[in-house]
This record gives sequence, structure tokens and C-alpha cells, in this order.
Amino acid sequence: MIDTTTTQMTSPSAEGPARVAPIVVFRARPPRVGSRAGAFLSGAAGANYDLLASSDVVPYLRRLEELFMVAAAAAAPKASFAFSVEKPLGGGEVEIGATGRFRHSVAYCEACAAKSGWMLAKRRDAVLRKNCGTDVHGHVLVFQRS
Repeated sequence: MIDTTTTQMTSPSAEGPARVAPIVVFRARPPRVGSRAGAFLSGAAGANYDLLASSDVVPYLRRLEELFMVAAAAAAPKASFAFSVEKPLGGGEVEIGATGRFRHSVAYCEACAAKSGWMLAKRRDAVLRKNCGTDVHGHVLVFQRS
């Protein structure tokens, strides 16, 4: 169910409702997405969310260190953080595509995550979307608090 007063999704469990951070941001103007997600998470420090999930946000962020840091501050001790990244075409850690979206390598994501106590738990290679009829390849990543 969705608690519309707090915009938090909850689901019942044996230990009580799970706390899920709705990092999914609808974007009308892409440059504001990162700041809105960061502002939400910064305001959620100490919330102890069990799951943080992001859809189509990370490609608008060049650097991911701060995202992992504020996610860690809002996460419960055994929380998961799931999001997708576009795969770099040139083999570098981070590159910007013709669409203005950033592509992040898995190694770069892991390095940023480790600085804030996250460890890669699952990775799935996927076609994330189509751009002008061409597949955009990337990864769906799930990190766990370590």
C-alpha cells in the first residue's frame, strides 16, 4: 500500500512494515533529477529504509560518491540499494553520451559504493531502453550495506 501522506511505500512483514524509500523521480527537466533525489535522501537521514530503488536517475549524475553517502545515511543496517546504469562504450569509468546522459562502469559504481559501506550483491546486464530505435545496454545493480 502507499501512504500518501509520507510518500513512502510500505509492505507488511513479520517484523512490521518494511520501509522503502521512493527515490524514483519523475523527470520533466533532467538536470534537476539528481538534486531532487539527493535532497530527498539528505532529508531522510536516519530513516532506516530497508530498500532504496532508483529508476532512470543515475544516468543524470556524473559522480556517484554523494549518492551512495546520502543513501547510506537513510538506509537500515542490512538495506539494499537498487538502480540501473548505462554501460560505457569506450571502456572508461564514466563517460557522457550524445544524449547528455552519463554512462558508469560497474567497477566505478563498486568503488563509489565501498566508500560508504555498500557492496555489490547482484548484477544483471540488460537493455535499459531504446534511443532512436537502438538498444541502450547497461546494468541493473543491487548493493547491500556491508
